[in-house]
Amino acid sequence: MTPWTLEAAELARGALLGARMAGLVATMPGLGGAGVPVPVRVALTLALALAAWPAAPPATPTSLLALGLDAGREALVGAALGWIARLVVGAAEAAGELVGLATGLGLGAALDPLSGHQATALGLLHRWVALGLFFALDAHHVLLGAAVASVRALPPGRPAVGADAALALGRAVGDMVAVGLALAAPTLAALGLVQLALVVVGRSVPQLPLLTLAWPATILTGLVVLALTAAPAGAVLAGAVRALGPTLGRLLGALGGA
Repeated sequence: MTPWTLEAAELARGALLGARMAGLVATMPGLGGAGVPVPVRVALTLALALAAWPAAPPATPTSLLALGLDAGREALVGAALGWIARLVVGAAEAAGELVGLATGLGLGAALDPLSGHQATALGLLHRWVALGLFFALDAHHVLLGAAVASVRALPPGRPAVGADAALALGRAVGDMVAVGLALAAPTLAALGLVQLALVVVGRSVPQLPLLTLAWPATILTGLVVLALTAAPAGAVLAGAVRALGPTLGRLLGALGGA
């Protein structure tokens, strides 16, 4: 077997770094995804790979097949970092979708070209608010810094990713589920009370056209509660964005100890 030269080892290092950063860019909120032009994503991937280059040791895979497998693993590591950041936006959007469906605004759902699925107006509003907080609180800098730091925690080509990393990912998912429920709970609770009141009124006064009254009452209640809880919801969402740094730190620590 022909030994790898220095130039080949450097090319392998670049390929592995590029795969990790490509996974990150593909999943991170705002700067990744179908809504961002391909040249922008490619340029960001190359910039991140060059920034992390000095911290990465030369890679010495034994064959092209091994290099391809290592590149796939590196893409998964980068995707995990970007996916954790995306959970913050996803939790807000999911809360908006739940509220939109509960208030009856889901009937006006339209195809979202960025995600490729149906989205309600409230879901889109929550997403853009979360993205605005993500950039306003410099969470994108935290994410990009964590991507570069991941090269030290888990050098490209290192084969083992242990159970601690899976636990860190699971904890991040649980935290974001709690955030989504916290955002949607006040409105859903108020709508539940409205539905209960409508049932009681309907039993007491059967002549009332409940089907005619239910929809405007539900929509009005949902919008009023959303307006009243906007400030607390923003604080919860901002706290989730600020917690992104410690969450990524725990993941990097788990990767480093794998």
